[in-house]
Amino acid sequence: MSLFVVVIGTIFQLGLAGVLFMFFVMGAGAGNNGVLTIGIFGAPISCLISIGLVIHSYKVGGSSSIYWWYTMPLILTVFLFVLAVKLK
Repeated sequence: MSLFVVVIGTIFQLGLAGVLFMFFVMGAGAGNNGVLTIGIFGAPISCLISIGLVIHSYKVGGSSSIYWWYTMPLILTVFLFVLAVKLK
């Protein structure tokens, strides 16, 4: 694992957490949907969890396949968005 990729991925995930928070705040305000309300805190927390998993794996010398955890918030966002559209 490369320290450079871990640092860049962490910075990206922190920025993504803010963007996802605002995305779900606007969506929940416009749509008034319970799924989007869960996403207000669920998506940014998933960013923090993925950051923690990647940093922990870097400290213990894990393989580079752990970088796939950086996609967890994006997958969760797509899942919540599709679920909100289906329930609407």
